[in-house]
Amino acid sequence: MPTPHRRFKDSIYEQLGRIGKAVAAPKRIELLDLLCQGPRTVEALAEQAALSVANASQHLKVLRAA
Repeated sequence: MPTPHRRFKDSIYEQLGRIGKAVAAPKRIELLDLLCQGPRTVEALAEQAALSVANASQHLKVLRAA
């Protein structure tokens, strides 16, 4: 049976893995950079990142889930 310390470490590693997977796409990093500059609509993000609205929305969905 795993110790509480082991369960804690496993949980942390799992979360780090999810974040790493979410930012593995360069366009997702660009979207995060744009959002750090201030709130924007999906349409504005898509235009500034040279993405379709549908593609930007899918990238944002992945980021939100992480």
